[in-house]
Amino acid sequence: MTKPKSRPSDRRPGAVTRPRLARLRAEVERWASGGGAARNEPLPAQAVALLCLVWPYLGSGRRLTSMQPRKLRNRRIERPSWDPPRLSFWIERHGGPLVRGGLWELQQWTVDLDAFTVELTDTGARPRVASRPRGRRSVERATSELAPRAPRRSSREVTGSSVDELLEAVVTRAPHPAVTWSRGSGAAERVRFDPHRIAPGTSRTALRRRKRVARGLRRRMRELGWLQVNPPRGLTYERTGPADAASRPPIDGMTSVVG
Repeated sequence: MTKPKSRPSDRRPGAVTRPRLARLRAEVERWASGGGAARNEPLPAQAVALLCLVWPYLGSGRRLTSMQPRKLRNRRIERPSWDPPRLSFWIERHGGPLVRGGLWELQQWTVDLDAFTVELTDTGARPRVASRPRGRRSVERATSELAPRAPRRSSREVTGSSVDELLEAVVTRAPHPAVTWSRGSGAAERVRFDPHRIAPGTSRTALRRRKRVARGLRRRMRELGWLQVNPPRGLTYERTGPADAASRPPIDGMTSVVG
């Protein structure tokens, strides 16, 4: 039985990788001794190429946030610093959860050339701009601009507020874009709820929200004396009995849509 081959991420640096690590360290030390770190200069291209080659052998930490060696190229490494044996740098990521908020995600990585490990040590964000500002001040300013997220609301809370809002429009006859009044047969009055006004869109989230609102309306409208017309699909309800002036629909005998 043949032994399965191990992936690069599962192997320790061998005869080929260890010389590359030594060359990487020599390149970084030459760059730092020449004042590159003090002047905030980018890493030499040779050092970046060697870092990409040895990245798959730097332990399990290199897999965090789906980091890959190719993302280190094209001058994306910023603010490199050398504190032997640790090489630290910032990099801008373009696929994080902050993209929709108009921000790029920033990550600080630290490579230990003695222990052959890499770890994600810090994160931040900065506004999306055409040219990426470089330097320590730009990263600190962008990190401070990361605003806290709004508190999350459960689906039950969202559905409850929608049902209460619709019932208030029915009881008070207040204008609502999702409520339509009409006259049924005889003295019956009808009210219809437009599902597309309750939860716009065709996504699964919108469909599930409509179903939750419909279930809540059936129970609450029955308590108010309204009967559902054409169940279970319809969102039209009817109530018979004398209606006073305050409870009459906006237009007798016709359908009126408010919105």
